[in-house]
Amino acid sequence: MWTYNGDEVTSDDVIVVENLLTIESTTLDHAGDYQCEAINSVGHAVKTFKLQVKETPVIVGGTKEEVVNVLQGETASLHCHASGSPEPIISWSKEEEEAGVWPRDQLEMYHEGNNLQIQHVEREDAGYYTCLASNVAGSDTKQYLLQVLMKPELLAAEDEVRVVSGEETLLSCLFAGFPLPQLTWFFKGEPREHGAIIKISPAQPSDMGNYSCVAENEAGQASHTTQLIVHTYPSVEAERKHVVAISGTEVTLRCRIEGQPAPTTRWFKAHQMISSGPEFEVKDDGSLHLPLVLPSLADTYVCTGQNRVGSASDHMQLVVQEPPLTMHDEQKEVTATEGQEAVLTCDVTGSPTPTITWARPNMGHTPVTPENPRIKVSGKELIISSVVPEDAGDYECTAQNPAGHTNAQLLLTVHSPPSVKEARNESVSLKRGEELRLSCTVSGHPQPRTSWLKDGRILSNTAKVLLQPNGDLVVSRIQALDSGVYTCLATNLVGRLYRDVEVDVLVPPTFVALPRSSEVTQGQRFELECEAVGNPIPSIQWLLNGVQVDGVTSSLGGWSRLMVEHASKTDEGTYTCLAENEAGHKKAIAAVQVKVPPVIMYGPEETTVLELSAVTLVCVAEGDPVPSTTWIKEGHSLQTSDRVTLTPNGSLVINASQASDAGEYKCVVSNGAGAAEATAHLVVHTAPIITTPPVAQVVEVGGMVVFDCVAEGSPAPDIQWNISPGDLHSRFQKLTNGSLQLIAAQMEDEGQVICQAYNDLGEDLAKASLYIKVPGFWGSWGPWSPCSVSCGPGQQVRRRECDSPAPRHGGAPCQGAETHARPCRPQPCPVDGNWSPWEPWSECSATCGEGVQIRSRYCTAPVPLYDGKPCEGSDMQEEQCHLRDCPVSGQWGSWSSWSECSTTCGQGLKQRSRLCDSPPPSGGGAQCQGDSLEVTPCSSSPCLLDGSWGTWEAWSVCSVSCGGGVRRRLRNCHDPIPSNGGRYCPGSDTQEDYCNLDLCPVNGGWSSWSPWGTCTATCGGGQRRRFRTCDSPSPSQGGRACTGSDADTEACNTQQCPVNGEWGLWGEWSSCSESCGIGIRTRRRLCDAPYPRMGGSSCSGEETETGVCVGYLCKRLPEVARGTLMGELNGEDLGIVKLLANVSTLGMQRTVTGNVSPVIPKHGAWLTPLLSLLSPVYWIGAYEINGAVNGHTLTEGFFRQEAHVAFATGEIIDMTHVVRGVDSDGTLLVDVIVTGNVPYLPPGSPIILHPYTETYVQTGSGSLFVTSTRAFSLGHHQLPYAWNKTISYDGELGSMPFLVETLHTNGLGSSYSNIKQELTMMASASITPGTTSQMCPSGFTLDETGPFCQDNNECGSSSSRCSHGCTNTIGSYVCTCTPGYTLGPDGYTCQDMDECSMAGVCGPQEQCENTPGSYVCTYACGHGLRRTSSGSSCEDVNECEEQPGVCDQTCLNLIGGYRCDCRRGFRLVGQSHCVDIDECSTFRSPCSHGCENTVGSFKCTCPEGYSVLRNGRCKDIDECKTHQHNCLEEQECENREGSYTCITSCPPGLKQASNVTCTDIDECKERLSGCHYTQICTNTWGSYVCSCAQGFRSAGPGQPCLDIDECKLRDRCQHQCHNTYGNYVCLCPPGYRLNRNQRTCDDIDECVEQSVKCGVEEVCFNQRGSYRCVAMHCPPGYQRDLSTGSCILDCRRGGASCPPGVSYAHILAFKTASLPAGIKANQDLVRLMAYDQLGNLVPQTLFTIIENETGVRFRIRVKNGRGILRTLQPLAAGREYRMIVEAVSYDEREHFIKYSTRFIIFLHISEYPY
Repeated sequence: MWTYNGDEVTSDDVIVVENLLTIESTTLDHAGDYQCEAINSVGHAVKTFKLQVKETPVIVGGTKEEVVNVLQGETASLHCHASGSPEPIISWSKEEEEAGVWPRDQLEMYHEGNNLQIQHVEREDAGYYTCLASNVAGSDTKQYLLQVLMKPELLAAEDEVRVVSGEETLLSCLFAGFPLPQLTWFFKGEPREHGAIIKISPAQPSDMGNYSCVAENEAGQASHTTQLIVHTYPSVEAERKHVVAISGTEVTLRCRIEGQPAPTTRWFKAHQMISSGPEFEVKDDGSLHLPLVLPSLADTYVCTGQNRVGSASDHMQLVVQEPPLTMHDEQKEVTATEGQEAVLTCDVTGSPTPTITWARPNMGHTPVTPENPRIKVSGKELIISSVVPEDAGDYECTAQNPAGHTNAQLLLTVHSPPSVKEARNESVSLKRGEELRLSCTVSGHPQPRTSWLKDGRILSNTAKVLLQPNGDLVVSRIQALDSGVYTCLATNLVGRLYRDVEVDVLVPPTFVALPRSSEVTQGQRFELECEAVGNPIPSIQWLLNGVQVDGVTSSLGGWSRLMVEHASKTDEGTYTCLAENEAGHKKAIAAVQVKVPPVIMYGPEETTVLELSAVTLVCVAEGDPVPSTTWIKEGHSLQTSDRVTLTPNGSLVINASQASDAGEYKCVVSNGAGAAEATAHLVVHTAPIITTPPVAQVVEVGGMVVFDCVAEGSPAPDIQWNISPGDLHSRFQKLTNGSLQLIAAQMEDEGQVICQAYNDLGEDLAKASLYIKVPGFWGSWGPWSPCSVSCGPGQQVRRRECDSPAPRHGGAPCQGAETHARPCRPQPCPVDGNWSPWEPWSECSATCGEGVQIRSRYCTAPVPLYDGKPCEGSDMQEEQCHLRDCPVSGQWGSWSSWSECSTTCGQGLKQRSRLCDSPPPSGGGAQCQGDSLEVTPCSSSPCLLDGSWGTWEAWSVCSVSCGGGVRRRLRNCHDPIPSNGGRYCPGSDTQEDYCNLDLCPVNGGWSSWSPWGTCTATCGGGQRRRFRTCDSPSPSQGGRACTGSDADTEACNTQQCPVNGEWGLWGEWSSCSESCGIGIRTRRRLCDAPYPRMGGSSCSGEETETGVCVGYLCKRLPEVARGTLMGELNGEDLGIVKLLANVSTLGMQRTVTGNVSPVIPKHGAWLTPLLSLLSPVYWIGAYEINGAVNGHTLTEGFFRQEAHVAFATGEIIDMTHVVRGVDSDGTLLVDVIVTGNVPYLPPGSPIILHPYTETYVQTGSGSLFVTSTRAFSLGHHQLPYAWNKTISYDGELGSMPFLVETLHTNGLGSSYSNIKQELTMMASASITPGTTSQMCPSGFTLDETGPFCQDNNECGSSSSRCSHGCTNTIGSYVCTCTPGYTLGPDGYTCQDMDECSMAGVCGPQEQCENTPGSYVCTYACGHGLRRTSSGSSCEDVNECEEQPGVCDQTCLNLIGGYRCDCRRGFRLVGQSHCVDIDECSTFRSPCSHGCENTVGSFKCTCPEGYSVLRNGRCKDIDECKTHQHNCLEEQECENREGSYTCITSCPPGLKQASNVTCTDIDECKERLSGCHYTQICTNTWGSYVCSCAQGFRSAGPGQPCLDIDECKLRDRCQHQCHNTYGNYVCLCPPGYRLNRNQRTCDDIDECVEQSVKCGVEEVCFNQRGSYRCVAMHCPPGYQRDLSTGSCILDCRRGGASCPPGVSYAHILAFKTASLPAGIKANQDLVRLMAYDQLGNLVPQTLFTIIENETGVRFRIRVKNGRGILRTLQPLAAGREYRMIVEAVSYDEREHFIKYSTRFIIFLHISEYPY
């Protein structure tokens, strides 16, 4: 029975009474004491329960967010009342901060926290406040949004703004407040615009005044007033543009000036500012008064007005008139030449320019009128063309203008130039000694003077030359020197006349170049040249042995060349050069000798001989001179020996031929004319020898094997194969190279293969073994063994043998296992139960502080089976836990005070900060929410902005066209405009410059005549001259030059002159001073043609003349040597290389410098030490001392030299020098053949050659032996080498004067140039008698018959000390050794050669053993190897088999050794011991959790909730997926690492609905977002987004929106970008307005929009960004065409003539164009089109630029009748260009000029590219 507060409890709808009392829905009424009483027959028991009912707090009025608005500085009250049981506790927080941390002077709470009151609310108090009502049953919250209303506060604005009229300006004001204030601009009491910025464009004077910016919001209102001042540019207009005044009167100049502020007036004259004085008076009204007008005051006067905005100016021209005035009082004489133009100038002045009329006083003052076609009046000048004598006389000019008139007198004199009466005779021909007579009769006015010139030089009277009074010239006894051009010169004041006559004197031939004798080779080309002089030029003929030579090209200019392309013996002989002309003939001779190169008459033939037989190779040759013979075998010169000899006719004999004699033999014959060769092959037959025998081989069954067998012999032996046992079958194949191939090898093929080589001379035999490799194969399996266990799983095994067949000869063993096992199970065995590992501890029952955690295990590892024992012990454990201290959330401290404003003027920022330290977060508590730094705008007074000048405008048009004018340009103070009291731009806004400084044209005038000059002759009649210059004044600036002659001539010194002596003819030449070579000859002449008389001078020049003559060819010492170098070095062909040497003498030395080229670098390095290449040259040119003779004296330059060079390193070189004498040019001809090897020298190696001596020994008639020992240095090493040679020459030339002579060398040098690929050598040489000059040296015996030095044969006598072989050499002997021995240090004894000390003797795997005279190579077996029984190879030692137990576990045999290894889980210690690896103690455990080490392995374990993977890692068990959890159905199972949890909550941002589903929380609507009040909150599913309005950027959630400076973005505005708060404004330069797209700038057409009115004859030229009035005056007589603005000269109005059908004589058109900046070169600018009077386009038009003073080159091209103006250079920005183009249009059919149009073009280039 149940009772409640003593009353029995019964069941109802809420309470169910059973053993268990159940109350379905508890209320506060159910709280109290409950008692359960149990009664039975035995007794009763009572148990009391106390029920406490707790009610969750509920805030009165609901939890909807409440918005509270309060003005800044007032008190804010927040009310929060809640119900619940027990009584809820009320706490307040602001944006996640507790109220307890706020300062007490700001915060008060009443009624136990139900009311929160904030005193003196500030901006930072705004935000979200949360009321929390809580008790033990739960909690309830309500949010309050406190909005602090702030009155508008001015942040930035300007007090005063100045702007120039027509420009754009911006007025801005910036207010702060909350809510954001609405801004409105008022002007003159009326609203103008809304927003922070008001744009006034363009500013007008009517816009000037006060502008008020009013800011309003819910908190109040504020305003600011900005004053706008509009300045206007000055305007200036002259009262009269053209003012005329008479000299001596007074005048006043006036102009009207307007502008704001009032402009200051100034006057300028010639760029100088005018101030009041005697000449000028500036009046108060700004006019300029001139009290006395003088001509000097005539000028352009400029009136300027200037204020702080800019300046303007206008000009007026003051013209002062003067009466005419003549420049001279006397009559002026003008001289003119008949037929030319006469110009009479009326020198008068006056202003305006007087009108000039002409008359002839001596002809009754008859007026001179232009009706005469020869007469033209131009300004002050009277021009008479083609003057005739009748035009001479007096002339009078009359000048008249409005100021008066005057007269001037002039005299015209007409002169005529000289003329000749006789007919022209161009040339005269005479023979030497005849008389020459030339006539020249002249006339003219004044009377001309006559003189004669010869070849430009004046002639005078002499004994030979006579100048007659009538002008004739007579020359007696004419000679060759008298040939030339004779000129008759007639002169007077107005001109001169030349009459030329060419006189030709005939002269017989004389040779200037003689043919030279020469020697040539048959087939070569030779030339003979011959040149002769004479008059006329001689012709040349050639004769050979007196017979004319046909086919010779005709002579040219007295020169001829005889050329024979292919010389033969018939061309040999004496050649005669015959020179002839009309005056005579002459001969010259030369001899030509033709040499015949060798020809092989009987050459060697292909020859085959048996070994040891004798053979003769024939080589018989003919030639002139007799050729010498050389044999070459396989590219090497053949040396004779006892077995190989050379016969006198050049044939080669080989005795006892050997196999090595076989090969190619070349017979080379040569003489001075060339060389020839013939080739043959010698074949030596030998018996076969097998050089490569077959080797034993092992092959697998079915495989393929090849046996090689190579044999040598001649003829080539045949190869035959056999096998043993058996015969060859089809699987044996003989290959094309003689090898034997076996395919698909079988067991029965095992045995031997036999190779047999044979030819006609014998046979040879070789054998090899063939082994068949057989792999092993398994036999059949044996029976299964019994099962290994009686219960549970066991194993059965069976075996097999590898014997079907067994492996042989290295065949592979059987593949697979020898045994085979299978499982077996007789019956199951009992299984005892065992605990599974403990599962992981459960989560602590408390998330912070003290708690409890448990873990479990299961008897499943394994489960007890088959009567096995169950697990012992408990399956659960429990322990205390403490995860962490409970978290404490952080709270903000107090704000710091505000910082100072960041700027002293204008808008800036200030900030304050706070710390999260009241308390700081701990134990994982949350960080403070909100900002630690707060920034707010601040402002001071507006900053001053000084003005700065913009760019200059284009220059104005120059005020005058010549003589110096003025041009101007302006600039504006708008970059930027001064504001807020800033300074105006310093300096002037107007700049003036001089222009058109070129002077006006000035015509030239003659100066006075200069004094007479010196007479051209002291006697016999000469001439003198005087001059004047055109410099009174000089013509300038395009003025005309003076007319008439600048020189005057008259005769002088006409008395007779002395007769000077003249040379007679030359005498005959004397004989030549030299009989050979080049000599000297002389000849004489007399001074008798004529003799000098009458004080005349004697003949000038030499009486004797010396010339060069050529005798016979001299045998002189050659100074040049040339030839060729050929052969091979180190096995490489040198090619054909040029050799050139020069010989020079210095003191008692002659120096030879030689060049060898072209030579590649490698060959250059090899040839560098071989100075012996020049040995014949320096022997021939050696300086002779004490009677010794050099090679030239002894041999006359014809000899053959065989040289032998032996280096200490073993290399040998043979050289052959063939010296072929000295040619006609004195050049020594040398050919060099080199064969052998030189030590390797790297290219570029520094080589030093040491001086040496050569000993020359006379060994016979015409034979010498020369020996020398030399050395050269390479770095620090010295390399010696021996050198000897034999010289053979013509014995009839005699012997040396001494038996022995010594040649000394020094100054040696040898270098190679990589760039030139040239080797340069140098040596100085002299020759002296030997030390024992008449005694034979050692190794020779004196032969008295010569006397000669005869060689001793030391090897044939007892004097040889050689231990083995001996070879005799000239003058000595050489010891030789048998193979295997080498010559000892004494040079005589042979010692055993240790071949094993040489590298590469044996193979890399062989060991060398030295033996006497030889060596043996055996295999060198290393460690782990041993030599086979045959000793020919090594075999491996198997240590694993031969040394049991060498390793603990596993032994691996290796070639040459072995290696111990351990099983997995063990590691090797030392070389053979294996120890267990404790994997669990390694740095990287193989298990992720628990690890247990075992022998050779390990075991991984995992905690509860995990399973073990194969890699030792523990994998979490997903209890939710495997349904191993106990979550309720309404709960969601969420797996965790090692466990799981049951959850019922929704994700963040979602809340549980009544239907237990999760719905989205609208954080924005419910005021739960963390967005800043300046941000826009947008709700999303489960979250929200904080963003900013356009023009602002977000600094993150909860952060204030920051203004975006759009102006930092590229290409935002075309010109200039101005950033504003939340937006931006594009600005344009002056003269532009913003386009509708608010980005680009459009030009303002001021001419149209402002209705600009320019002056008379001016047009408004709209420019990009500006405008200008351009003067477009029509010339006098032209009318303005109102439709086109052009100026037209109408023929119908008179004064001009036009072609038929044409009304306009000329059109003056004006073209303006304004272009953007950035005009590049070659860009089209303007199209020009010419029209007729009906307005039709005239296509046949040509365009020409006639004026361009811009400094920039332009060009016009015509396309479809239009002229397209193009610039050839880039155009500068901000500049104007003016030019004039003339267009001429033609009639399409008649092609006459029909229309003429002149275009005046104005181009303006903007400062901006738009």
